[in-house]
Amino acid sequence: MGKSWIKLFVFFVTLFLSVAAGLNVFVDPLQQYKNINIVQPVYLNARYLNAGIAKSYDYDSLVIGTSMSENFLLNAVTTELGFQKPIKMTVSGASVHDINKVLKTAYKYNNINNVLYDIHYYSYTGDVGEFSKGKGSLPEYLYDDNLINDYQYLLNVDTIKLSFRALKFSLFDDENIILDKNHMYQWQHLFENSFGTKKLIKAWDKRAKDYNVTLIKSQNSFEKLRNNFDTNILPIVKAHPETTFYFYYPPYSILKYKQFKNRGWFINILLFKKYLFTALSKYSNVKLYDFQTAKEITHNLKNYRDISHYHQKTNQWMLQEIKKDNFRVTSENVEKTNKEISAQINDFNLSNQRGISE
Repeated sequence: MGKSWIKLFVFFVTLFLSVAAGLNVFVDPLQQYKNINIVQPVYLNARYLNAGIAKSYDYDSLVIGTSMSENFLLNAVTTELGFQKPIKMTVSGASVHDINKVLKTAYKYNNINNVLYDIHYYSYTGDVGEFSKGKGSLPEYLYDDNLINDYQYLLNVDTIKLSFRALKFSLFDDENIILDKNHMYQWQHLFENSFGTKKLIKAWDKRAKDYNVTLIKSQNSFEKLRNNFDTNILPIVKAHPETTFYFYYPPYSILKYKQFKNRGWFINILLFKKYLFTALSKYSNVKLYDFQTAKEITHNLKNYRDISHYHQKTNQWMLQEIKKDNFRVTSENVEKTNKEISAQINDFNLSNQRGISE
């Protein structure tokens, strides 16, 4: 009786695991094995999904980076910059080591003509070789070619949940924006009502001055920023002269720069920006753009949902400016640009904004 029960138990466990694995292979919610769209993928969980996208999608250009780049629309990238087959592999809250891992995986599977990448200051504040932790670390087992460790994907309860969610959206809600590759990973629709001058000033007065207070000065040292860049980004630029890299500094609101200065971090940012230009100017396949002096954007607080994140319209505006080669950093303007943003921080008066209507 005992042996029969054990055999029955093993049979049902094996059956359950087989059905679960079969479902996950068929739906493949993280696009690990194919891109045949039997079930429409749900473009969330970028840390997990980017591994499959890198392996199975057909692309020749990347939009990569942090939440600063998530609101770019792929059709706009094609229209404005001429990227023929772009795909987005952004990771909200990414460390620069996350970006390094995603980029290397993409290069392993496709030839890449263009890369559009935001140089987000906070990405560089972690330890060299450190994956981001705040929103979950990158699952390294998905970024390799080892089929043996795929059991972590195929027999994972979370994968089963993702499979059922993908089935649900495909069958009952196929118009949802998170199913649209053109809008993949965007957050604009979630925060449309969060923008506005009054809301931003209120947030600044109440809590924005304490934003990311856990980032101590040692994490924001120039040496740490430089070492992260030299380890994670510069080698990729060196290794791929066939790729045109479009690097840009995101246009945070002027309040963000004031916060940097209040905490004593701003001098390190200026040193870092100067170092990046010197390092990248050696490569003819790199274009560097600095939108941080664009007062029409950064001083217009209604463009922001918090002191860092700008409206999707600003993403579109940046593409148009890059197309016109405006805000390009050169040896003639790199010092001037740093001085200008410093002057803007000193000159900006928040009290003048308080009476502005939305």
